[in-house]
Amino acid sequence: MSVAVFLAACLASHPAAAADSYSLIGGSEADSEGQSFSYIGAGVFRPLSPEYSVGGKVFAGYLKYRFDSNGRTLDAESPMVTPSVGLQYHGDGFSLAGSVGVDFRKTSRETASGATETSSETGAAVQAEAYTWWAERYSAELIASYSTIDSFFWMRGRVKKGVYTVGNSTDLKVGAEAAGMGNSDFSATQAGAVLEFSNAPLNLSVLLKAGVRNSSASSGAVYGGIEAFYGF
Repeated sequence: MSVAVFLAACLASHPAAAADSYSLIGGSEADSEGQSFSYIGAGVFRPLSPEYSVGGKVFAGYLKYRFDSNGRTLDAESPMVTPSVGLQYHGDGFSLAGSVGVDFRKTSRETASGATETSSETGAAVQAEAYTWWAERYSAELIASYSTIDSFFWMRGRVKKGVYTVGNSTDLKVGAEAAGMGNSDFSATQAGAVLEFSNAPLNLSVLLKAGVRNSSASSGAVYGGIEAFYGF
């Protein structure tokens, strides 16, 4: 399992409004194969015009994953820091964004002999994002990213619909997600359901997710996670 499996979850942000936008984001995901990823981050975007905003984000994460080597399943862990800069475009009912960043990682891998091998790597990461929303409280997003450290490509799509409003401010949304990822050594697909609580006056949202992941290393793994966003 590669760190880029989780890269887009770490870098993704909600579409910014046409004003100075500050955000905090965090989350955690784990699966039944003993792999997990947790992250926190912050971002700031400033408008250049009513349509365009420019800014940057920085995130710190910790990944724990397993990989196959000569018929054995070994453990690895990788803390990382990823700063990035990007541009956003805000249209009528949609938002587009692109970013370029630097990926700093320190990875510790178990070897077949039981020893631990540690390496530090620096690479580039690029990402593209698209968001749209329309009548009947539907919304959709598509995010794709690429990391040069392991030549890994990742893509995820989500569709959500608002189904219930608590008071006049908190929306309950349900939906589905699907993702695909891979490089020359690994590939995987996953699909699941999402449940989101969002409060527009507070610019706060919490999302729960769960589903099934199949990969070239294993099949039928169950995953679950939580994401939180706060803008101000």
